[in-house]
Amino acid sequence: MSKKTIEERVISACSRIIQYQSFISIAEVFKVIGLLQPIHEDYWRKGKIPELETLIQGNPDKIADVIGCLQKWALENGFTPLRIISYARSSGPKRPLQYSLDGNPKVESIFQTYYFSPKLTEKELRKLQDELEKEPELVVFYTVSDSKCSKCKQELRKKSLLLMEGDSPLCLKCAGIADLVFLGRGDPKLTRRAHSYSSKYAVVVRFSKTRKRYERQGILVQPAALEKAESEVL
Repeated sequence: MSKKTIEERVISACSRIIQYQSFISIAEVFKVIGLLQPIHEDYWRKGKIPELETLIQGNPDKIADVIGCLQKWALENGFTPLRIISYARSSGPKRPLQYSLDGNPKVESIFQTYYFSPKLTEKELRKLQDELEKEPELVVFYTVSDSKCSKCKQELRKKSLLLMEGDSPLCLKCAGIADLVFLGRGDPKLTRRAHSYSSKYAVVVRFSKTRKRYERQGILVQPAALEKAESEVL
């Protein structure tokens, strides 16, 4: 693939991306031009694969050309470059996503740079930046069939609660959240307060067969947080 062809594909990718969101990331460009498979990116974002670099199809020169073309296009079109720290969607300790094989700070900084549309107001830009850097929520599922914890091998009957670590189901104990208590949906004020007081929480969802989607059922919060919230709301 010639450098001119790469530039054309990068420009086309940027034009497509900006049609559905107000920012462009390097990872997204690689995905759109076909050098990064969506399923591989998903595994990486879930923490199942430690770094992105090994997933990109192309030699170092091609990868550098893609990045250079993106930077040139963003500058020419008035996009604002900002460094965004994103986190892996996993049940373990908060961990920034890693791009390079050896964690090279210079490479990490390049890949962490997002380019934001000049059409965004300063307020919109700050809000979007905060959303992108927000730590992913832990999501706990009601099981729709019998399962088993991948670590302790405990049987998880239908309608049990589990957390997915990549493709592996975990019971709440192995996920480190067995100490949390369930607060069902229905009282937004109580939910907001309990959430704000709980240093650890998880969202509980259940799959709706009729609507063909996961629907929020409530949250898991620390007992003390719920007690404090209830005392203030009552």
